[in-house]
Amino acid sequence: MTRRTIANARILLYIPSLRGGGAERSMINLARGLIEAGAHVDLVVSMAESDYSAELPPEVRVHTMGVRRIHRVIPALAKAIRRLQPDLIVSRPYRANLLMMLASRLARSRAARVLIVDNTTTQEMALVEDSPRGRVRNLVDLKLMRRLYPRASRIIVVSRGSADDLIALLDLPSELVEVIYNPVEIDHITAQANETIDHPWLNDDLPLLMTAGRLARQKDHPTLIRALHHLNQSRQARLMIFGQGPDERALQRLIAELGLEDRVALMGFTPNPFPYMAHADAFVLSSAWEGLGNVLIEAMALGTPVISTDCPCGPAELLEHGRLGPLAPVGDPEALADAIAEVLDHPADPDTLRARAAEFDRPAILKRYMTIFEQALSR
Repeated sequence: MTRRTIANARILLYIPSLRGGGAERSMINLARGLIEAGAHVDLVVSMAESDYSAELPPEVRVHTMGVRRIHRVIPALAKAIRRLQPDLIVSRPYRANLLMMLASRLARSRAARVLIVDNTTTQEMALVEDSPRGRVRNLVDLKLMRRLYPRASRIIVVSRGSADDLIALLDLPSELVEVIYNPVEIDHITAQANETIDHPWLNDDLPLLMTAGRLARQKDHPTLIRALHHLNQSRQARLMIFGQGPDERALQRLIAELGLEDRVALMGFTPNPFPYMAHADAFVLSSAWEGLGNVLIEAMALGTPVISTDCPCGPAELLEHGRLGPLAPVGDPEALADAIAEVLDHPADPDTLRARAAEFDRPAILKRYMTIFEQALSR
């Protein structure tokens, strides 16, 4: 029997959609790396919603199930698994991992299964704890995770802090869990940063701040907007927020309440935020929690100074516990404003930031992914 390797394997990637986000961009990077390694790659999505489809290699075959509800996703995914007969299944994020594990059992698949956990699981679960329905969902998820996650071939977590959180939550054997930071395409980012853009804020003397992320509770944009309001009491600056999500109207109301309409711009989603990132005087991440914080790496790759909250988990690891950029307490606008002022006055050396970002460049990170996938295929 021919030994299965990446070069002769059929690999199924499952993610709910390709809507703009760090996990989605990372899955595309992974798909590109697998194609380059010679694998046959099928990308299965629940819904056709996509902001990144143009970035997919043409060799990746995309299969849209056209279902959203869990009771329909599981049998549809099982049907896809039976039809595609993969040697290896890779899924992300954590609820998609549960659906994939259930679907692969329903399909009676013998494929190796690798789960990728993109976030700090306890923090993500806490997001829905404030409702009876959310508490029930968490209890079900936790029971399923404790039963199904140990049956995976390997679990990849994107930061050390998030890995420790998952191991403690599920009482997993540490040898099942591997920490691999998300791959970032440095050459791709720097090339895209050269795209010509036009915005009046790029041509005046006021410092320009930028952030990017889903407009949702996790990213805590209200704290950043309030930090800008506090900063503007002593010095003027502007802020561009890139992203889309359920909190957009609430953010618009907050901006109006604070009289910041000419200081804060909600820029929506763009597949290429990098020219703005390169022009910014600083990139600010105000998250309440993270899995890693890929956007910090992307900003550093362009030599842009960075500020972050000291949230669980990821930013402190990336910024070497404040050496490469200040870490402010979560949810503290005044402290975040002070950190922004510090960076505007004393920005980090761009070459030092680029050197740190280079540690996350796609070739080195993908090599670690390929090692894990080869190990899973050989079992």
